[in-house]
Amino acid sequence: MTAQRLISDYPHQVAGHCGSGALRDLMQWARLSYDDTPLDEGTVFGLAGELGFTYLRHPAMSPPIYLVGRGPDLTGAFTRRLGITATQHATDDPDEGWAWVRDELDHGYPVLCWADIAHLPYLRVRLSMSRHDIVITGYDDHTATATVVDNDRADPQPVPYDALARARHSTGFPAPTRHTT
Repeated sequence: MTAQRLISDYPHQVAGHCGSGALRDLMQWARLSYDDTPLDEGTVFGLAGELGFTYLRHPAMSPPIYLVGRGPDLTGAFTRRLGITATQHATDDPDEGWAWVRDELDHGYPVLCWADIAHLPYLRVRLSMSRHDIVITGYDDHTATATVVDNDRADPQPVPYDALARARHSTGFPAPTRHTT
């Protein structure tokens, strides 16, 4: 088993939204576009057709409201509309979930995952939001860290395995992450 893997040529730009930014980066990495110009984030969001509006008011949240401007299946809608084969895996077994990630990385593929922002140490937030899209581009067993690309950070972030496991196994708002890739 490989002890270290990093996709060093993964393109990334800061994005306005986690899902459309991750898909934009993945499309550029795969060299999928309509011409020589990579798709921009707005085009990815538009092609997904997942514009939506959700308003939740709950006294236990601070602030007591939560607004979402996208539909719940941005990635699925995007890949279906463009005829891209994508498989979603989910499990409650952390070892199985991590094995899926490692296998894809060992084959040279970045992995889009759900994570709870409250457990990602570089974000320093209190709000639990479990449907945050991140892309894992590497791992290092010697330092017990994964390399994560996120929409609001310009550089890849090292995330300890234990923090990533918590983020990928969250039962927080709005739904369990279930180690989804």
